[in-house]
Amino acid sequence: MAIGITYKSRVASTTGATSYTCSPTWTPAAQSLAVAFVVTCLAATPLDPTTVTGHGVSYSKLTLSARTLSTTHAVSVWVAKMGASPTSVACVASYGAVTQTGGLIIEFEVTGHDNSGTALQTIVQNPTNTGTDTSGSVTLSAAASSENRPMSFWLHLINEAT
Repeated sequence: MAIGITYKSRVASTTGATSYTCSPTWTPAAQSLAVAFVVTCLAATPLDPTTVTGHGVSYSKLTLSARTLSTTHAVSVWVAKMGASPTSVACVASYGAVTQTGGLIIEFEVTGHDNSGTALQTIVQNPTNTGTDTSGSVTLSAAASSENRPMSFWLHLINEAT
């Protein structure tokens, strides 16, 4: 079965809050994988969410080679395996009692993937990323399977033409 990656929901907010909730709500396919890219904004050292939940499950955070985008922004990637009966409960990134100055979540659904391991085991590599003010690159090692598909997330912290 071919791997399918579908954008599903998002939230982008510059309002201070202790959690951010994606919209619209949607029901994942049974046994699919949800991937959430989360950007945190905080005037001082940016934090990762304490939890990311949705669709009746808790997400697991990937360990990234670099997570800090600037002195005020950080990115984290969260994944969750859906069970046999996922719900339409929205994806929420929560920061405990710490109010953020803004937040972003973009959520994707992956189908047709190898579902034999944990959610973290479905991510087969954590590539090296580099970038400057005007360019960025991601270096991937050779795919272990011709069925593997890369996903990447890019963020501009200022308004500029991409």
